[in-house]
Amino acid sequence: MAFKTTIKKLPNEPIIVLTPVWDLDAQPENPLLPNELLAFLNKLSEPVFQIADLSDAELNMDDLMIGATVMGRGETSPFHHPNLRQTVVVTRSAAVRATAMGMGYDVYGNLYIPVYENFEDALAYVRSQLA
Repeated sequence: MAFKTTIKKLPNEPIIVLTPVWDLDAQPENPLLPNELLAFLNKLSEPVFQIADLSDAELNMDDLMIGATVMGRGETSPFHHPNLRQTVVVTRSAAVRATAMGMGYDVYGNLYIPVYENFEDALAYVRSQLA
């Protein structure tokens, strides 16, 4: 199933939430996501934490490998944008958890992406980093 993505900033906090919205009419590869996220980050006046809420995501290994490559590698990688302090993932999927851990390799720029099973725990982690 294809998806579109929503990106919202929490009011009065340097936190954005990225959520896939499942849509049968969306393009399967969602090539605009990195560009949309970069444009969103470029408009911000301060660095933010990103919570990627993938709790309802149904991603296969191809989706995960393409996503990791597009989001984590290269000069235009959203995950290395100066306005993105850290990405945190919400999921119960072992495959998504393993992909997030794999982002710690050199090829992805040694990203540390914590993974939580629910949004509340991810938000609590981010807020603890802001304190």
